[in-house]
Amino acid sequence: MPIFSVAPTGKVTSEVFVVSGKMVNFYLIQGPEGVVAIDTGPSRPDARDQLETLGIDPSQVVAVFLTHSDYDHTGGLALFPQARLYLGQGEEPLVTGKVRRMFIRFNKPLDRPYSLLADGQTVTEAGLTVQAIATPGHTPGSTSYRVNEKWLFTGDTVRLVKSRVVPFIGFINMNTQIQVQSIRKLARLDGIELLGTAHHGVSHDYAQAMQAWRSAS
Repeated sequence: MPIFSVAPTGKVTSEVFVVSGKMVNFYLIQGPEGVVAIDTGPSRPDARDQLETLGIDPSQVVAVFLTHSDYDHTGGLALFPQARLYLGQGEEPLVTGKVRRMFIRFNKPLDRPYSLLADGQTVTEAGLTVQAIATPGHTPGSTSYRVNEKWLFTGDTVRLVKSRVVPFIGFINMNTQIQVQSIRKLARLDGIELLGTAHHGVSHDYAQAMQAWRSAS
């Protein structure tokens, strides 16, 4: 079984688009007043080419919400120079160099000012409501985002294996035990119509994907 199984670039719902960045997906959500991005993929040129296939101009993206600060989620940020940037509160020590990502490696600083989001905080961008849900484990500040209360984007907090949620790959996580607690937290959410992961595609059946976790919560 391959380590990653990303979804191809395309439309997931009438308002949600998945973008493929080779080994990682990021997402675009069309709102009434612009587009919101969840992560950016690893490369500005790759992201630009994929947006072109979708017929989306990068200038339409008014805000970027980062699930965490690893390069494969932030490398395309320069494609959206005017977009407001949001980051989970617990992630700031990684982007300021106060905490190592793993071993001797540090994550790169972000290219612009950003707003930190606390667990449960909701903001409005492009006419969409975006709620930050702290889901630490992969990194201390890993954050999932619930958009319009029905679309959930989890970054590297979960994998989908045979349509079921499992934790992310252990040796890449900073704390898998805490990640398990985060998944149990997500399993309690109701009304989710779409689950979007960073490396393992999407699910339109959240109840089935979270079934084992709901019974254990």
